[in-house]
Amino acid sequence: MVNGLHRLYGISFIFFGVMVLIATPILRVTLSILYSIRRKDKLYMQSLL
Repeated sequence: MVNGLHRLYGISFIFFGVMVLIATPILRVTLSILYSIRRKDKLYMQSLL
């Protein structure tokens, strides 16, 4: 994939865009959980369970 992006192949850009779209909500939820644990926000942590 990285080699395809370097050579400007269209399918590589599409694949990269799909991976970014998939990773965005996963990363957002993961960071939200870590942030709530750090702040010890019990109300938010209970809503996750």
